[in-house]
Amino acid sequence: MKKLLAFLLIVVMVLSIGLVGCTNNNDDNQGEDEQQETSGEKVLNLVMDSEPSSMDIHYAYVPTVQNVMYAIWEPLVRFDNGAVVGAAAESWTVNDDNTVFTFKIREGMKWTDGEPLTAKHYYDSFERQFNPNTNTSYGTLSNTFLNGTAYNAGEITDFGEVGVKMLDDYTLELTTAEPCDYFLNFLCFSAFLPIRLDIVEKQGEGYGAEAKDLVFCGAFTLEEWAHESHLILKKNPDYWNAENVKIDKVNYEIVMDANTRANMFENGEVDVVDLEAAQYLQYKDSPYMKQFQSGTVYMLMFQMNDKIMANANIRAAMGWAIDRQAIATVLEGKATGAQRFVPDVIAGAEKPYAEMTPNVTSFAPTQDLDKAKECLQKGLEELGYSDVSELPEIKILAIDNEDGRLITEMLQDNFEKNLGIKLKIDIKQKKQKYDEEIKGDFVLNYTGWAPDFNDAMGYLYAFDSNGNYSYTNWDNSEVVEYLKQSKQAKTSEERMEALGKAEQAILDGMPIIPFVFHITPYLQRDTVTGIQRNVGGMNLDYIYADITE
Repeated sequence: MKKLLAFLLIVVMVLSIGLVGCTNNNDDNQGEDEQQETSGEKVLNLVMDSEPSSMDIHYAYVPTVQNVMYAIWEPLVRFDNGAVVGAAAESWTVNDDNTVFTFKIREGMKWTDGEPLTAKHYYDSFERQFNPNTNTSYGTLSNTFLNGTAYNAGEITDFGEVGVKMLDDYTLELTTAEPCDYFLNFLCFSAFLPIRLDIVEKQGEGYGAEAKDLVFCGAFTLEEWAHESHLILKKNPDYWNAENVKIDKVNYEIVMDANTRANMFENGEVDVVDLEAAQYLQYKDSPYMKQFQSGTVYMLMFQMNDKIMANANIRAAMGWAIDRQAIATVLEGKATGAQRFVPDVIAGAEKPYAEMTPNVTSFAPTQDLDKAKECLQKGLEELGYSDVSELPEIKILAIDNEDGRLITEMLQDNFEKNLGIKLKIDIKQKKQKYDEEIKGDFVLNYTGWAPDFNDAMGYLYAFDSNGNYSYTNWDNSEVVEYLKQSKQAKTSEERMEALGKAEQAILDGMPIIPFVFHITPYLQRDTVTGIQRNVGGMNLDYIYADITE
């Protein structure tokens, strides 16, 4: 789902995560509370909105699941209050032109079965991620590495030619195809976590499906995974920085209903919970209310193999008819109107990317029905229709959550009332929607994209070469050329300029039409401290959280 933008849509995003304190004042839980107080155990209770599809780092890219994976497997580097800091890598060096990054792996780390954690486990992860036989939707991550594109495309078969080298048991050298000043940020993505290839091969297609078949090397271990019910993480006593991990246990409940999740917060069962749109007004004055702009963008995505959607004027008619302000208002506290693909919270060079590319834009912030109807009429004529009533009903794929239903119903009403275009909403559960999306099995798709790393390339690479959004079947050759220029840029200003041109080409071509940037409103008790929300990387970082009385 993310191949192309996609999606991602998860805001953070993590849609729906909650945390909880070590004590609970409900009478029904008194016995459990007394046990926690007696043992001094600090328990963090979270909630996710759906069953994880897998714990395979090369296939599961949903933020809520990634947040678990970052906790149980140790990345080379991670975010700390927006800065990249060492994790498994205790230090690194970079050559003068930002193409060779050499990481020194901490010695003494180990997996839960006692095997030492070494550079080989990161090397194996890169190889599996880039190997075309893995068939991951994120194979284009290889494009950043020397000869990575050729390896992922099957043009070369020797991984030894790729810019990933294990110099010794504790030294990993990574070489990029071009100078890459955002590379450390890029490595915070979950696809680069370490793997145990022996276990992957032993489990085969079943790898990542059960906790009991996995081994861990992160701050926590996944002790229990009761499907469709809950997950339990426990502090890893052998973690290299265990003395600074304050939480003893993390409980994740799997709860699909948004109101139930909010009630869990009210009942003292969780300390942090993300809110849906309809819940914002109810809680906006709560002393626990917080907001986080996650970097997620919501948009319409078009299947260019479809005769109707392939017509640029029909797509433009929809773009001009969208009332971005109305959607942002309905999603009060959760969105702002979007006229571009890359949100303004994304980093640039000396200043944010949006400030360095101020002229990138698409549709006006307010709907223009005159332009919409003018484009519609042109499109109908090009398609051979004399009236909009002759257009077939258009099916729009949407995710089965409150925001998904709410936004697609608004679009459905808007398009039919103002343009006469009829939409049929096709609601699917998260996993099924994701599967249909990456297969290109849609005509019109309401989706979102959350950044894999905090750089404009974290969005635009979805349209690079055979990127995530290749399943829209849009001619992305112009974007590929601009992204190539960005990789070869001599200065950060030149890189930003090339990325801006790539973004503008996407907006002009309209394989997607962004309409709002997502904001995550959430409730968090003041007894929980040390939680970090990141744009890219671990969206909800509780590794070094604490619970106070």
